[in-house]
Amino acid sequence: MSRNSVREAVRSLRALGIVDVRHGHGTVVGEASLHVLSPSLAFRAVAGGDDLAGLRNLIEVRELIEVGVAGRLAGELDESTLDRLDALCTAMGETELDPETDREFHRLLYARVDNPLIGQLVDVFWDAYRTAHDALSAPGPAEQAETVRLHSAIVDALRAGDAAAAREAMTAHFAEINHRLGFDG
Repeated sequence: MSRNSVREAVRSLRALGIVDVRHGHGTVVGEASLHVLSPSLAFRAVAGGDDLAGLRNLIEVRELIEVGVAGRLAGELDESTLDRLDALCTAMGETELDPETDREFHRLLYARVDNPLIGQLVDVFWDAYRTAHDALSAPGPAEQAETVRLHSAIVDALRAGDAAAAREAMTAHFAEINHRLGFDG
């Protein structure tokens, strides 16, 4: 193989996070983060202008993952994690749904899942969702209060160890997101 072919292959692998080039140490296997998907997903979510089909598809995939995992988490989270989730719900209400507080809620929720891909995928979807969502209007006070209530319902179901209620609460959370974005019609 020529040097140029190897150099281009290494550049491609580096862009995907598969290898990491460390000057003075050589090329090593990278972390292969899923964050390389984020720009592509963000583009798909906003491509098409007024047609938000890409964003709708992104939210549907997030919902499928998060509803499924919510039931698995019921009764599995320790008290300190549940207390922190409650505190994040309170902070959401006090900060007019600060996106980073909402994101931290979902990150913390999936931090202890035994499959690290779930947290990584939700995080990547969150990046893409935030990019697309920034183009939309901010929720009003009624929507903010409902979002906080729905997040609290998720925590309550998890604290009670009720898997069905946790899935229902997460489904209601996504129904509210879809309603707010006009996807329920």
